Amino acid sequence: MDQMRQWVMTLSLACITTGILQQFVGAKKQVSCIKLVFALYILVTALSPISGFSQFIETAQIPSLNMEENSFDTQQEILNITQQTLETEIEQELYSNGIQARATVILSANKQDVTIEKVEIYTSANESEVRSCLLTYFETEVEVDVYST
Repeated sequence: MDQMRQWVMTLSLACITTGILQQFVGAKKQVSCIKLVFALYILVTALSPISGFSQFIETAQIPSLNMEENSFDTQQEILNITQQTLETEIEQELYSNGIQARATVILSANKQDVTIEKVEIYTSANESEVRSCLLTYFETEVEVDVYST
């Protein structure tokens, strides 16, 4: 709290000093450089606590990160998100056709594309209705296994 009070007092004194000095300078065109110096003086005074903060940062213990330990498989994470999204969309599509189901999608990926290997549907609905709905949804043949629950 004392540091804050000292900073406010220093900033106030800098503003008062600058105001008094500006009264002596006047409003001539040649004094714009002097006004700039006054403004910079106030700015430096206002930002002086930041220099103390930088000393704190230098002495603080910051743990180093080992990138090998924290490696993240982006491709696998994208596959997982895609899989979850597809499962949700398939379940919603089936639900909109009156079929309560749980879907599991199995994806495979290489460097160029992602393919759906298999879709597993767990439902008590008629298998032919499920297959027909999924054929309409995918607009192509996809391997679908329907399991009765």
